[in-house]
Amino acid sequence: MNIREKLLTGAAWIVATRIVRNILAVIGMLVLARLLRPSDFGLVALGTTITTIIWMFTSVPITEALVQHPAPEQAHFHTAFTITLIRSMGLALILAASAWPLSIIYRDPRVINVMLALAISIALLGFGNPRSIMMTKKLIFWQQFMLQTSNSLTTLIVSVGIAVFYPTYWALLAGIIAGPVVNNALSYTVLPFRPRLSLAHARELMSFSVWLSLAEMTIALTGRLDQALLGAILGKTTLGYFVMGDSVAGIPTREAIAPINDTIFPAFAMMHQEPARLKAAYMKAQRMMVAISLPTGLGFAMIADPFVRAVLGAKWTPIIFIIQALAVAGALQTFGSMAHALGLATGRTSLLFRRYALFFFIQFPVSLSGMWLFGLSGYVYARAGTGIINIVFGMAIVRKLIGVSLAEQFMQNSRALVSAIFMVVVLAPLTALFAGQTDVLINVFHIGILVIFGVISYIGCSVLLWHFSSRPNGPETEVLGAISKLVSSRKSPDPTVI
Repeated sequence: MNIREKLLTGAAWIVATRIVRNILAVIGMLVLARLLRPSDFGLVALGTTITTIIWMFTSVPITEALVQHPAPEQAHFHTAFTITLIRSMGLALILAASAWPLSIIYRDPRVINVMLALAISIALLGFGNPRSIMMTKKLIFWQQFMLQTSNSLTTLIVSVGIAVFYPTYWALLAGIIAGPVVNNALSYTVLPFRPRLSLAHARELMSFSVWLSLAEMTIALTGRLDQALLGAILGKTTLGYFVMGDSVAGIPTREAIAPINDTIFPAFAMMHQEPARLKAAYMKAQRMMVAISLPTGLGFAMIADPFVRAVLGAKWTPIIFIIQALAVAGALQTFGSMAHALGLATGRTSLLFRRYALFFFIQFPVSLSGMWLFGLSGYVYARAGTGIINIVFGMAIVRKLIGVSLAEQFMQNSRALVSAIFMVVVLAPLTALFAGQTDVLINVFHIGILVIFGVISYIGCSVLLWHFSSRPNGPETEVLGAISKLVSSRKSPDPTVI
């Protein structure tokens, strides 16, 4: 199979994985949001925030090194397993040792339980199967479907099962621990591998990972440090609201572009020595990503009010503005989001580190100032505003790596941008319909109206702009070509049938 066919097949598996995982996630969210309190989510989020900072601050991106490596051997996987295991065990000890001091800092003895449970989950991650990354390298994703859906199903069953009988933060912690146990067991069943302790290729793998490790550290600080302060300054309930709003806001855009995002790094890695081909592939993928993410993110912001009232319930209405602000910012950030995959594929990870470091020194003081002066709303809008600034940083890296100017990057997505703005204009007056209703059926009906008009207005405007632009190559061409192939294949007679 050529790269295009592998991408399409891989994308199909990723779509299937995302659909199943999202169904399970929605079920879990519906049940847990109604059984547990916002403070329960905030307490666990406090621990996971600190854990993520430590995890990413000690990041050793062995996975990316193996994908970028031209021909990893068995000894490379033994080295990868050993490095990951050492790191996980070390971090587990750090988390366990920090449990008591953190409980004093946050004035809550339950923090000890949370940190010890998270230490166990981190230790379990160290036993993962390093050979599973070869499926991603080869653009084969059916194993990922099996592993990820099993992980999600296990987390759902354990968390909800415990929450029904014991509705406390322990339900969330139990799911976090159970997921890696099942994932590890299945990964070694699907891809048999007997790991050995070895550091034979440590220097080789680490040489690729140095700048990327620094980049991961700055990403951790940028995304999590201010959240830890948010819990300390504004309380665990407020942190719970933000974590839930942030999580929900990112779901539609993230899942819509997952088939592209999850396959694009290994695909770029195959082309990194062919500059013209890499540039063409990037431009094509970027147009498709923006055409999908913009209407999805902006559209979800428009339906945030009835969605929260229908799905999560009245006690979660404080997160509506969080979803609206972060969904818009997340959709716009896809203009420069693929710079990360491009930097990994070309081995220019130092550029990624400089980008994330510069962004941290902008976002952190702005977010902290917004939190200190205006509370949760100031923090949310500061995060959204600085997130949009990050677009320029990503696009600047793209210009440096493949020579596409910022103006050209914007112009190639102009139809999607104009169509998305038109969709928002159409939906704006419709959002007032049934606003503030508590009845679930009315809110579901309201969501249906907004979705129907949003789809019609976006697609209609896109097709018109494409037609009057002399039908250039773009997402519209790809979609029409796929539909044409599907129709022709259905019409073609089967030569085996007599």
